[in-house]
Amino acid sequence: MSFFTEIRTPDREVFKGEIDELHIPTYKGNLTILPKYTDFMTIIIPGSMKVVINKEIKEYFIAKGILTVKDKKVTVIAEAIENAKDIDIQRALKAKERATRRLKEKGEDIDFKRAEAALHRAIERIKIAERHQI
Repeated sequence: MSFFTEIRTPDREVFKGEIDELHIPTYKGNLTILPKYTDFMTIIIPGSMKVVINKEIKEYFIAKGILTVKDKKVTVIAEAIENAKDIDIQRALKAKERATRRLKEKGEDIDFKRAEAALHRAIERIKIAERHQI
């Protein structure tokens, strides 16, 4: 049994079609969507999103966004979505280093919430990329 899912960013469609399961990070914890899920809406947080189709698991990094389930259709819209195999681990390591340095700085011009969010996104990208390195 499967359900129709559309996964996209504001500027591109990542996936559109039938899937068996969706594992996604939300502000209330990791959530697994299965067929016949009840209608609802929730906020996505940065982390690992897994799409299961015919027992094959595809993993993605997903940034913040919105998940809706309505009339047996799942819609995921996020600021950024990257296939695990496409994550540039060196870029993520540099982003982690930059964010860590910003958090250690002491100054009024430092946006700590933004730096913390950047650090979290970088750490999640690194974890996902490391799982898929050959």
